[in-house]
Amino acid sequence: MMRPWLPSLLLLAAGAWADPGPSPSPLEVLRRSLEPSQVSYEGRLRVETYGQDGKVLREMAVRSAPEGRYRREILGPSGEPVWLAVCDGKVEWIYDRARNRVWRGEAPLSPSPPGEALRRLASDYEVALASSSPVARRPAWRLDLRSGAEGVLRRRLWVDRGSGLVLQDQSFGPDGNPASLTRFTRLSFPPAQDPGLFRFEPPADVVMAGRLEPDPLELAEARQAGYEPRKPSWLPSGYVLESLRVLAHGKKKLLHARFSDGIRALSFFQCPPRVRVGKAKGGRRFRLRGASATLAQAEEGWLLAWSSGGARFVLVGSLEPETLRRIAESVKGP
Repeated sequence: MMRPWLPSLLLLAAGAWADPGPSPSPLEVLRRSLEPSQVSYEGRLRVETYGQDGKVLREMAVRSAPEGRYRREILGPSGEPVWLAVCDGKVEWIYDRARNRVWRGEAPLSPSPPGEALRRLASDYEVALASSSPVARRPAWRLDLRSGAEGVLRRRLWVDRGSGLVLQDQSFGPDGNPASLTRFTRLSFPPAQDPGLFRFEPPADVVMAGRLEPDPLELAEARQAGYEPRKPSWLPSGYVLESLRVLAHGKKKLLHARFSDGIRALSFFQCPPRVRVGKAKGGRRFRLRGASATLAQAEEGWLLAWSSGGARFVLVGSLEPETLRRIAESVKGP
């Protein structure tokens, strides 16, 4: 899911289009887009994902306030909330209404400062700047991010010219076709938000779980199969551990953790050494916490594999490679 970068009131003044001035450098626009927003806002998001089953379209209502407070509601066909993420800056709650389940955990603060993320993106991609039509009635710059090795378009960001906030985010799969598109369709900027919007009271009959903690029965099954789960300590906001399963893989067994934000899924495999998981094409090697890692194109998006402590680990999903790498770096040692 896209981070809640949203525009400020700066460009709503008359004449914002009159004289945009000289174009900034692409890396300067990218740097500003990585900085968290300090603007209160509310609006509507349109989220499109593309997979083997075709296009999936979701609508999301979002609210945000400074100090890491947010409320995101994935809406059903009739506009009713079906998945809710609420954070008061310290604690994040996720509520799946259909499953009557609530996850609770610490606010998912990013372990990587914007400067470090910028260095990695600048190393992995060629970044180009272009003008753009407005997004949600906001003047924007468009950033094209192409892989440094192949020169293939991987991602496009539409960045607010005045505030540096991302208004639209489009990613592309290994085959060059669109993989996801997140776009603000409506925005407003109240001077303040009701603090009650960022608090959550679980229903009395709900099933409670830790945001990144496995179910006790699933944990017992993993340990019986000889695994002590090595989970990430960081995931993007809105993601929770949905299930932990032991899977047969030939004569061996794998541990599969499935994470989700209500729209997209992320798989994390813990495997015996030299076991291969997933169908991937090509691959690029780099160093991950002192060990060799491989990032490759997969049917589900991207596959990131590495070895540590006598085990092999694989992340598979449609998240951006930079996000997958940050998740992998947060996996604690044995």
